[in-house]
Amino acid sequence: MEINARVYAVSRDEELLEQVHDVLEEKAFWGRAFVETLEPCAVLPLTQEWYGFTERAEPTDDPEEWMDCLEACAGILGKNGAVVVEFRSPDHPDDYLEYAWTNAGGSAGAGGRLWLAGYDRALGNRDISLAIGELISGRSERERAAICRRREKKEAVRREKGDFEITPDGVLERYRGHDVHVVIPEGVKAIGEAAFVDMKGVERMLLEDEEYDAPEMETLTIPEGVESIRYYAFAYCMNLKEVRIADSVVSIGGRAFEGCESLKKVELPNGLGEIGEYTFFLCEELKAIRIPDSVRHIRKGAFYGSSLGRVSFPEGLESIEKEAFTGCCFKKVRVPAGTEVEDGAFPKGTEVIR
Repeated sequence: MEINARVYAVSRDEELLEQVHDVLEEKAFWGRAFVETLEPCAVLPLTQEWYGFTERAEPTDDPEEWMDCLEACAGILGKNGAVVVEFRSPDHPDDYLEYAWTNAGGSAGAGGRLWLAGYDRALGNRDISLAIGELISGRSERERAAICRRREKKEAVRREKGDFEITPDGVLERYRGHDVHVVIPEGVKAIGEAAFVDMKGVERMLLEDEEYDAPEMETLTIPEGVESIRYYAFAYCMNLKEVRIADSVVSIGGRAFEGCESLKKVELPNGLGEIGEYTFFLCEELKAIRIPDSVRHIRKGAFYGSSLGRVSFPEGLESIEKEAFTGCCFKKVRVPAGTEVEDGAFPKGTEVIR
Protein backbone atom coordinates (compact mmCIF):
# COMPACT_ATOMS: atom_id res chain seq x y z
CA MET A 1 0.00 0.00 0.00
CA GLU A 2 1.37 3.40 -0.92
CA ILE A 3 1.68 5.99 1.83
CA ASN A 4 1.87 9.74 1.45
CA ALA A 5 4.40 11.62 3.53
CA ARG A 6 4.63 15.27 4.56
CA VAL A 7 7.66 16.81 6.23
CA TYR A 8 7.62 19.68 8.72
CA ALA A 9 10.89 21.30 9.78
CA VAL A 10 11.96 24.25 11.92
CA SER A 11 15.33 25.66 12.92
CA ARG A 12 16.77 28.76 14.52
CA ASP A 13 19.59 28.65 11.99
CA GLU A 14 18.73 29.23 8.34
CA GLU A 15 22.02 27.71 7.18
CA LEU A 16 21.33 24.48 9.09
CA LEU A 17 17.86 24.35 7.59
CA GLU A 18 19.41 24.66 4.13
CA GLN A 19 21.60 21.67 4.96
CA VAL A 20 18.48 19.74 5.94
CA HIS A 21 17.02 20.71 2.54
CA ASP A 22 20.05 19.22 0.87
CA VAL A 23 19.67 15.93 2.78
CA LEU A 24 16.00 15.69 1.91
CA GLU A 25 16.66 16.56 -1.71
CA GLU A 26 19.34 13.87 -1.97
CA LYS A 27 17.62 11.07 -0.04
CA ALA A 28 13.96 11.80 -0.74
CA PHE A 29 14.26 13.11 -4.31
CA TRP A 30 12.45 16.35 -3.55
CA GLY A 31 12.73 19.69 -5.16
CA ARG A 32 13.89 22.50 -2.90
CA ALA A 33 11.14 23.53 -0.48
CA PHE A 34 10.17 27.11 0.23
CA VAL A 35 11.69 28.52 3.43
CA GLU A 36 9.60 30.97 5.43
CA THR A 37 10.47 32.92 8.54
CA LEU A 38 8.43 32.07 11.65
CA GLU A 39 8.54 35.31 13.59
CA PRO A 40 7.46 35.61 17.22
CA CYS A 41 3.79 36.54 17.39
CA ALA A 42 0.68 35.98 19.47
CA VAL A 43 -0.37 32.87 17.61
CA LEU A 44 3.09 31.36 17.86
CA PRO A 45 4.74 32.96 20.93
CA LEU A 46 8.34 32.07 20.11
CA THR A 47 11.18 33.70 22.01
CA GLN A 48 13.29 34.29 18.91
CA GLU A 49 13.20 34.15 15.13
CA TRP A 50 12.76 30.74 13.51
CA TYR A 51 12.76 29.39 9.98
CA GLY A 52 10.56 26.58 8.77
CA PHE A 53 9.15 24.72 5.83
CA THR A 54 6.61 22.07 4.91
CA GLU A 55 6.74 19.78 1.91
CA ARG A 56 4.91 16.72 0.64
CA ALA A 57 6.98 13.73 -0.46
CA GLU A 58 6.43 11.30 -3.28
CA PRO A 59 4.34 8.25 -2.19
CA THR A 60 6.29 5.51 -0.42
CA ASP A 61 5.35 1.98 0.59
CA ASP A 62 7.70 1.74 3.56
CA PRO A 63 7.95 4.54 6.17
CA GLU A 64 11.02 2.89 7.70
CA GLU A 65 13.02 3.97 4.66
CA TRP A 66 12.88 7.48 6.12
CA MET A 67 14.85 6.71 9.27
CA ASP A 68 18.28 7.08 7.67
CA CYS A 69 17.18 10.41 6.26
CA LEU A 70 15.91 11.60 9.64
CA GLU A 71 19.06 10.45 11.42
CA ALA A 72 21.06 12.63 9.05
CA CYS A 73 18.74 15.59 9.70
CA ALA A 74 18.94 15.08 13.47
CA GLY A 75 22.72 15.06 13.28
CA ILE A 76 22.63 18.42 11.53
CA LEU A 77 20.06 20.14 13.74
CA GLY A 78 20.69 18.73 17.22
CA LYS A 79 19.11 21.13 19.70
CA ASN A 80 18.76 23.84 17.06
CA GLY A 81 15.64 22.52 15.39
CA ALA A 82 13.51 19.52 14.56
CA VAL A 83 11.96 17.59 11.68
CA VAL A 84 8.68 15.66 11.80
CA VAL A 85 7.42 13.36 9.04
CA GLU A 86 3.71 12.59 8.97
CA PHE A 87 2.60 9.48 7.08
CA ARG A 88 -0.97 9.02 5.79
CA SER A 89 -2.70 6.44 3.68
CA PRO A 90 -4.29 7.83 0.49
CA ASP A 91 -7.09 5.32 1.04
CA HIS A 92 -7.77 6.81 4.50
CA PRO A 93 -6.59 10.43 4.26
CA ASP A 94 -8.02 11.42 7.64
CA ASP A 95 -6.24 8.67 9.55
CA TYR A 96 -2.74 9.25 10.91
CA LEU A 97 -0.73 6.12 10.26
CA GLU A 98 2.59 7.00 11.76
CA TYR A 99 4.98 9.77 12.68
CA ALA A 100 8.76 9.94 12.58
CA TRP A 101 10.79 12.75 14.09
CA THR A 102 14.17 14.05 15.16
CA ASN A 103 14.91 15.05 18.73
CA ALA A 104 17.27 17.28 20.67
CA GLY A 105 19.58 14.36 21.38
CA GLY A 106 20.57 14.22 17.72
CA SER A 107 18.68 11.01 16.95
CA ALA A 108 15.40 10.02 15.33
CA GLY A 109 12.33 8.17 16.54
CA ALA A 110 9.15 6.71 15.07
CA GLY A 111 5.75 5.68 16.32
CA GLY A 112 2.02 6.27 16.20
CA ARG A 113 0.14 9.44 16.94
CA LEU A 114 0.26 8.91 20.70
CA TRP A 115 4.02 8.60 20.64
CA LEU A 116 4.32 12.18 19.42
CA ALA A 117 3.95 13.26 23.04
CA GLY A 118 7.32 11.64 23.68
CA TYR A 119 8.82 13.85 21.00
CA ASP A 120 7.89 16.97 23.01
CA ARG A 121 9.58 15.64 26.14
CA ALA A 122 12.67 14.48 24.24
CA LEU A 123 13.19 17.89 22.66
CA GLY A 124 12.94 19.71 25.94
CA ASN A 125 12.55 22.99 24.07
CA ARG A 126 9.24 24.83 24.24
CA ASP A 127 9.99 26.89 21.14
CA ILE A 128 10.53 23.83 18.96
CA SER A 129 7.39 22.19 20.32
CA LEU A 130 5.34 25.30 19.60
CA ALA A 131 6.72 25.68 16.10
CA ILE A 132 6.21 22.04 15.13
CA GLY A 133 2.79 22.04 16.77
CA GLU A 134 1.74 25.01 14.67
CA LEU A 135 3.15 23.57 11.45
CA ILE A 136 1.28 20.28 11.82
CA SER A 137 -1.95 21.92 13.03
CA GLY A 138 -3.35 22.12 9.51
CA ARG A 139 -4.77 25.58 10.16
CA SER A 140 -5.14 27.94 7.26
CA GLU A 141 -3.55 31.39 7.18
CA ARG A 142 -6.99 32.88 7.85
CA GLU A 143 -7.46 30.68 10.92
CA ARG A 144 -3.99 31.55 12.20
CA ALA A 145 -4.71 35.25 11.74
CA ALA A 146 -7.98 34.94 13.70
CA ILE A 147 -6.22 33.16 16.57
CA CYS A 148 -3.50 35.81 16.47
CA ARG A 149 -6.06 38.62 16.80
CA ARG A 150 -7.77 36.91 19.75
CA ARG A 151 -4.49 36.40 21.60
CA GLU A 152 -3.31 39.93 20.92
CA LYS A 153 -6.59 41.28 22.29
CA LYS A 154 -6.29 39.14 25.43
CA GLU A 155 -2.69 40.24 25.92
CA ALA A 156 -3.67 43.91 25.60
CA VAL A 157 -6.32 43.47 28.29
CA ARG A 158 -3.80 41.68 30.52
CA ARG A 159 -1.31 44.54 30.22
CA GLU A 160 -4.05 47.06 31.04
CA LYS A 161 -5.72 45.26 33.95
CA GLY A 162 -2.93 43.02 35.25
CA ASP A 163 -2.76 39.27 35.83
CA PHE A 164 -5.43 39.24 38.56
CA GLU A 165 -8.77 41.03 38.34
CA ILE A 166 -10.16 41.31 41.88
CA THR A 167 -13.39 43.00 42.97
CA PRO A 168 -13.50 45.40 45.98
CA ASP A 169 -15.14 42.67 48.08
CA GLY A 170 -12.30 40.22 47.41
CA VAL A 171 -13.58 38.01 44.57
CA LEU A 172 -10.92 36.99 42.06
CA GLU A 173 -12.97 37.22 38.89
CA ARG A 174 -10.32 36.69 36.20
CA TYR A 175 -6.76 35.46 35.87
CA ARG A 176 -4.89 36.47 32.71
CA GLY A 177 -1.28 35.66 33.59
CA HIS A 178 1.27 33.30 32.07
CA ASP A 179 3.08 32.14 35.22
CA VAL A 180 3.93 28.47 35.69
CA HIS A 181 3.78 28.77 39.51
CA VAL A 182 0.73 30.76 40.64
CA VAL A 183 0.01 32.03 44.16
CA ILE A 184 -3.37 33.65 44.80
CA PRO A 185 -2.78 37.22 46.10
CA GLU A 186 -3.54 38.35 49.66
CA GLY A 187 -6.96 39.88 50.17
CA VAL A 188 -8.78 37.38 47.97
CA LYS A 189 -11.73 35.76 49.75
CA ALA A 190 -13.21 33.78 46.88
CA ILE A 191 -12.09 32.39 43.51
CA GLY A 192 -14.86 33.41 41.14
CA GLU A 193 -16.82 31.24 38.73
CA ALA A 194 -14.66 30.20 35.75
CA ALA A 195 -11.95 32.64 36.91
CA PHE A 196 -9.13 30.76 35.19
CA VAL A 197 -11.13 29.50 32.21
CA ASP A 198 -11.45 30.82 28.66
CA MET A 199 -15.02 29.60 28.17
CA LYS A 200 -15.08 30.42 24.45
CA GLY A 201 -11.80 28.56 24.04
CA VAL A 202 -13.19 25.50 25.84
CA GLU A 203 -16.25 25.59 23.60
CA ARG A 204 -14.10 25.69 20.47
CA MET A 205 -12.02 22.80 21.82
CA LEU A 206 -15.06 20.66 22.63
CA LEU A 207 -16.39 21.31 19.14
CA GLU A 208 -12.94 20.24 17.84
CA ASP A 209 -12.52 23.51 15.96
CA GLU A 210 -9.05 24.02 17.40
CA GLU A 211 -6.80 23.18 20.33
CA TYR A 212 -7.59 24.87 23.63
CA ASP A 213 -5.09 27.50 24.76
CA ALA A 214 -4.91 26.35 28.40
CA PRO A 215 -3.19 28.42 31.10
CA GLU A 216 0.51 27.61 31.52
CA MET A 217 0.06 27.20 35.29
CA GLU A 218 1.56 23.97 36.67
CA THR A 219 1.38 24.59 40.42
CA LEU A 220 -1.25 26.53 42.36
CA THR A 221 -1.17 27.79 45.96
CA ILE A 222 -4.39 29.05 47.55
CA PRO A 223 -3.35 30.78 50.81
CA GLU A 224 -5.08 31.45 54.12
CA GLY A 225 -7.88 33.98 53.81
CA VAL A 226 -9.53 32.41 50.80
CA GLU A 227 -12.86 30.91 51.87
CA SER A 228 -14.43 29.51 48.72
CA ILE A 229 -13.65 28.22 45.25
CA ARG A 230 -16.63 28.61 42.97
CA TYR A 231 -18.08 26.60 40.10
CA TYR A 232 -15.69 25.81 37.23
CA ALA A 233 -12.97 28.03 38.76
CA PHE A 234 -9.96 26.06 37.48
CA ALA A 235 -11.65 23.84 34.90
CA TYR A 236 -9.52 22.80 31.92
CA CYS A 237 -6.28 24.12 33.38
CA MET A 238 -4.70 21.24 31.50
CA ASN A 239 -1.13 21.93 32.59
CA LEU A 240 -1.96 22.07 36.30
CA LYS A 241 -0.11 19.34 38.23
CA GLU A 242 -0.23 20.29 41.90
CA VAL A 243 -2.65 22.26 44.10
CA ARG A 244 -2.23 23.34 47.72
CA ILE A 245 -5.37 24.68 49.38
CA ALA A 246 -5.29 26.42 52.77
CA ASP A 247 -7.59 25.24 55.57
CA SER A 248 -9.53 28.53 55.45
CA VAL A 249 -11.32 27.21 52.33
CA VAL A 250 -14.61 25.65 53.40
CA SER A 251 -16.36 25.39 50.02
CA ILE A 252 -15.27 24.07 46.62
CA GLY A 253 -17.88 24.39 43.90
CA GLY A 254 -18.92 21.75 41.40
CA ARG A 255 -16.62 21.07 38.45
CA ALA A 256 -13.97 23.35 40.00
CA PHE A 257 -11.14 21.23 38.62
CA GLU A 258 -12.92 19.53 35.73
CA GLY A 259 -10.65 18.53 32.85
CA CYS A 260 -7.38 19.18 34.73
CA GLU A 261 -5.90 16.18 32.96
CA SER A 262 -2.34 16.63 34.35
CA LEU A 263 -3.36 17.03 37.99
CA LYS A 264 -1.46 14.58 40.21
CA LYS A 265 -1.49 16.05 43.72
CA VAL A 266 -4.19 17.92 45.65
CA GLU A 267 -4.09 18.95 49.31
CA LEU A 268 -7.71 19.42 50.37
CA PRO A 269 -8.45 21.78 53.30
CA ASN A 270 -9.32 20.36 56.70
CA GLY A 271 -12.46 22.50 57.01
CA LEU A 272 -14.07 21.30 53.77
CA GLY A 273 -17.67 20.13 54.26
CA GLU A 274 -18.26 18.31 50.98
CA ILE A 275 -16.71 17.47 47.61
CA GLY A 276 -19.10 18.87 45.01
CA GLU A 277 -20.57 17.39 41.85
CA TYR A 278 -17.92 16.51 39.26
CA THR A 279 -15.28 18.54 41.14
CA PHE A 280 -12.44 16.37 39.79
CA PHE A 281 -14.19 15.13 36.65
CA LEU A 282 -11.69 13.77 34.09
CA CYS A 283 -8.61 14.40 36.25
CA GLU A 284 -6.94 11.46 34.57
CA GLU A 285 -3.59 11.62 36.41
CA LEU A 286 -5.07 11.85 39.92
CA LYS A 287 -4.22 8.50 41.55
CA ALA A 288 -4.49 9.19 45.27
CA ILE A 289 -6.12 11.75 47.55
CA ARG A 290 -6.74 12.32 51.26
CA ILE A 291 -10.36 13.04 52.19
CA PRO A 292 -10.34 15.41 55.24
CA ASP A 293 -12.19 14.36 58.41
CA SER A 294 -14.52 17.35 57.98
CA VAL A 295 -16.06 16.04 54.73
CA ARG A 296 -19.63 14.79 55.16
CA HIS A 297 -20.72 14.31 51.54
CA ILE A 298 -19.07 13.21 48.29
CA ARG A 299 -21.44 14.35 45.57
CA LYS A 300 -22.36 12.87 42.21
CA GLY A 301 -19.46 12.27 39.84
CA ALA A 302 -16.95 13.95 42.20
CA PHE A 303 -14.00 11.85 40.94
CA TYR A 304 -15.57 10.54 37.72
CA GLY A 305 -12.85 9.61 35.22
CA SER A 306 -9.91 10.03 37.61
CA SER A 307 -7.34 7.28 38.16
CA LEU A 308 -7.77 6.93 41.91
CA GLY A 309 -6.45 3.57 43.05
CA ARG A 310 -6.70 4.19 46.76
CA VAL A 311 -8.69 6.44 49.06
CA SER A 312 -9.56 6.50 52.75
CA PHE A 313 -12.87 7.84 54.04
CA PRO A 314 -13.41 9.71 57.33
CA GLU A 315 -15.62 8.08 59.96
CA GLY A 316 -18.06 11.00 59.85
CA LEU A 317 -18.79 10.64 56.13
CA GLU A 318 -22.57 10.56 55.61
CA SER A 319 -23.02 9.88 51.88
CA ILE A 320 -21.31 8.89 48.63
CA GLU A 321 -23.52 9.66 45.64
CA LYS A 322 -23.80 7.78 42.35
CA GLU A 323 -20.93 7.92 39.86
CA ALA A 324 -18.71 9.53 42.50
CA PHE A 325 -15.84 7.18 41.61
CA THR A 326 -16.83 5.92 38.16
CA GLY A 327 -13.76 5.02 36.11
CA CYS A 328 -11.45 4.76 39.13
CA CYS A 329 -9.15 1.79 39.66
CA PHE A 330 -10.56 0.29 42.86
CA LYS A 331 -10.78 -3.43 43.49
CA LYS A 332 -12.07 -2.98 47.02
CA VAL A 333 -12.76 -0.04 49.32
CA ARG A 334 -13.49 0.30 53.01
CA VAL A 335 -16.48 2.55 53.81
CA PRO A 336 -17.58 3.64 57.31
CA ALA A 337 -20.56 1.67 58.59
CA GLY A 338 -22.89 4.66 58.78
CA THR A 339 -22.19 6.00 55.28
CA GLU A 340 -24.99 5.85 52.70
CA VAL A 341 -23.60 4.59 49.37
CA GLU A 342 -25.80 5.09 46.32
CA ASP A 343 -25.95 2.49 43.55
CA GLY A 344 -23.22 3.04 40.99
CA ALA A 345 -21.03 5.09 43.33
CA PHE A 346 -18.05 2.81 42.63
CA PRO A 347 -16.88 1.02 39.48
CA LYS A 348 -18.68 -2.22 38.69
CA GLY A 349 -17.11 -5.14 40.51
CA THR A 350 -15.64 -3.08 43.37
CA GLU A 351 -15.82 -4.87 46.72
CA VAL A 352 -17.27 -2.49 49.33
CA ILE A 353 -16.18 -3.41 52.86
CA ARG A 354 -18.04 -2.04 55.91
